[in-house]
Amino acid sequence: MRTVPPTGGRSVRTIKNFVFDFDGTLVDSLRDVLDSLKLAFKECGVTVQSYDTGKILQFQLREAVCALAPDSTAEQTERVISRFREIYDTSTYPNTGLMPTVAELLPKLKERSTGMFIVSNKRAVPTIRILDNFHLRRFFTGIFNSDIYEGEKTLTKRELLALALEKHSLAKSETAYIGDSEGDVTAAKENGVLAIAVKNGYGDIPSFKIKPDYIVYRIIEILTV
Repeated sequence: MRTVPPTGGRSVRTIKNFVFDFDGTLVDSLRDVLDSLKLAFKECGVTVQSYDTGKILQFQLREAVCALAPDSTAEQTERVISRFREIYDTSTYPNTGLMPTVAELLPKLKERSTGMFIVSNKRAVPTIRILDNFHLRRFFTGIFNSDIYEGEKTLTKRELLALALEKHSLAKSETAYIGDSEGDVTAAKENGVLAIAVKNGYGDIPSFKIKPDYIVYRIIEILTV
């Protein structure tokens, strides 16, 4: 457990539950995602003027494809999405690695916390495969992905975090969400949990309109916030 100093006039909060974003927070997956997207666009004959890495990893898949190729038809968009899934879901993720200090943090945090969770826009198949590549699944009590309902509907991070809180009966005052994007901070704030931003991820924290409660440079620093 960590006792977090009060911010903004709030009382001291004892954090027992830690919820993590995935891409840019726990793993650096940008190169493999980008390579798979480029191949999917190429094979489907869809032109992309530039690859905005912010859109690629901060958006859900459909949003990212539409943002990168806004002039594509609905049929082209579906083809790209389908082909990307085929390529990325069967990848060995040769260029994906853990973010700095993650391997050191998780065993230490496991001893101190009531539960650790993942809430991510990433789909379940690649998330689980990447976790298993690094033997990390054992650290997490629950994993919540955007396709948790298997195609019935796609949940936002706000909705996924709310689902995690409800399913595991997590006290909001004892829970922190750790991520690298403004979307992560927003999801935390809208659910009433502590928002911690990791500075060495993909997000540009100084530009965030909604500010986190705490900023750490590397994720291990959440132990000493």
